[in-house]
Amino acid sequence: DFDRAIGAAMDFADTHPGTLVVVTADHETGGLSITSNKTDFMLSESGIGYQFGTTGHSGTLVPVYLYGTGAEGINGVMDNTDLPKKIAELMNLKK
Repeated sequence: DFDRAIGAAMDFADTHPGTLVVVTADHETGGLSITSNKTDFMLSESGIGYQFGTTGHSGTLVPVYLYGTGAEGINGVMDNTDLPKKIAELMNLKK
């Protein structure tokens, strides 16, 4: 469903100039860690497991994917409060 929704948004952007598709999360949860008893993760007997570092939000960075008009102007690592400011600048709402 998610893939189809993003595909529909990208198709819309392709046919409607001026459209920017933004896909992101509001936070990361869990702090998932992958563990292994051996250094070679490819071995079936390596005992690969997982554990969560928290039951709440973590400080892990979340990706932001952009497609369409203005996408090239937003990139790099940034504070989460800067993303809406950059989008507002693209919309000429704030300079």
